Amino acid sequence: MTTDSNETMPLIAGKVGDELPDFSLEAYCPQSGLYCEVDTRQLQAAGKWCVLFFYPADFSTLCPTELADLMEVSEVLEELDCAVIAISSDSKHTHLAWATQEPLLKDITFPLASDIQGRVASSLGVLDEKTGLPLRATLLVNPNGILLDKEVSFFNIGRNSRETMRKVEAYIY
Repeated sequence: MTTDSNETMPLIAGKVGDELPDFSLEAYCPQSGLYCEVDTRQLQAAGKWCVLFFYPADFSTLCPTELADLMEVSEVLEELDCAVIAISSDSKHTHLAWATQEPLLKDITFPLASDIQGRVASSLGVLDEKTGLPLRATLLVNPNGILLDKEVSFFNIGRNSRETMRKVEAYIY
């Protein structure tokens, strides 16, 4: 089992301008239908931009619509050499079950990562301590591992992925 390296993360490192702490998480990768690992060190080594897309939980009403919306811009993000990682507190097994049962996720290509203990969400300041669930948060990270943009909303408001794409394009430009 992959362990995330969050023990070395600062308590809160999620301010814009901060260096993203190194972490790795187990994930379900729908493109291959297999489990995989997402690792921020590998993304940086590959020179990739990164969208970290935190959401509260699988099998909820709003989350699949947000991920389907993100899927609509993910091809453009990939062309911009930008990795997309969706992260929730669910296990990789729950991600597999959800992705194969939820019609809105049938075309999803980016990994669904598991932050079961909430360490990554907590270290980045996007964990709701009362529920133990990540808030709806979108973090944009440049290839040097610097957090350039952070949008955080409560559980009941969805995000606009076209705005996320616009921001990535603007930062790259």
